[in-house]
Amino acid sequence: PLDGKRVAVCVFNKGKSQKKVSFSIDKLTEISDVNLDKKEKYNILNCWTDEKSEGKEIVSLTEKHGCDVFIIS
Repeated sequence: PLDGKRVAVCVFNKGKSQKKVSFSIDKLTEISDVNLDKKEKYNILNCWTDEKSEGKEIVSLTEKHGCDVFIIS
């Protein structure tokens, strides 16, 4: 958890090829240690590309042995 009801999420690909990963942000709100309120849509920031989007799902195309980091608010 981050300040201001934000959460950082890291997607790590341990595989030998590029991998597409997607997950519902609503599921994060169900974890007691995560200080994130359930919303109609979330602000999503990709920390590597500085790409900003809105939605309820993170989709990451992560390179082999790579990681993607997102901040959700």
